[in-house]
Amino acid sequence: MDNNIKKLIGQRIKEIRTSKKITQQQLAEMIDIDQRSLSAIECGNNFPTKNLLKICLLYTSDAAD
Repeated sequence: MDNNIKKLIGQRIKEIRTSKKITQQQLAEMIDIDQRSLSAIECGNNFPTKNLLKICLLYTSDAAD
């Protein structure tokens, strides 16, 4: 079950990021993490922390436009 949740969270972050035409590197720099860490989250290999998830969604939300 945890793996499904990780994958769903990662997929959603990636969907939002790509819809905003933001690269992994750009988003990683915006939220102050390594690009490899973001990649691992998007691939469903790692959970983002609660604070990191909030920041990531903030940067990729419609409010950031």
